[in-house]
Amino acid sequence: MKSLLELQTKASEETPTRGHILDFNTDQLLQFVPFNEVGYYLKPDVTEEEWEQYYRPLKRGNVIGVMEDYMKHAWDICLKGGLQSSRTVITYYHSWLWILEDTEAIQFLLDTDNFACFGAPILHHICERYNWGVKSFMEKWQYKQARVFIEGKGC
Repeated sequence: MKSLLELQTKASEETPTRGHILDFNTDQLLQFVPFNEVGYYLKPDVTEEEWEQYYRPLKRGNVIGVMEDYMKHAWDICLKGGLQSSRTVITYYHSWLWILEDTEAIQFLLDTDNFACFGAPILHHICERYNWGVKSFMEKWQYKQARVFIEGKGC
């Protein structure tokens, strides 16, 4: 797993390290940086108490927990079919997977064929990789649509 220093270094890069459209989202890295080290990324009027509501200590379980908590919203966005919103979701997962150093999942995410249907194959892959039941993130009708998206037939 990446260290706090690696997160801070990555967040401070002014340009992405890759030319890929699905790069990182700095906010998703910074939520694991303590208030006294997050520095100039915060608005000047943000208090430590406000930051504590957003901050998660940098632990594997916390990163995975954030990923799982966000998955229902990720599927909602995917199934609505918004291209830009779907790209944003995938950049969040890219950031979290980078923290976890999950190179296999990142490789799957970066394969442009897997971004079909607004990233449904990527979200499905992450759910399976982390043993989360895909159905638990959506209603029955949404799951029927998701199956079609995952198989790449309905988008």
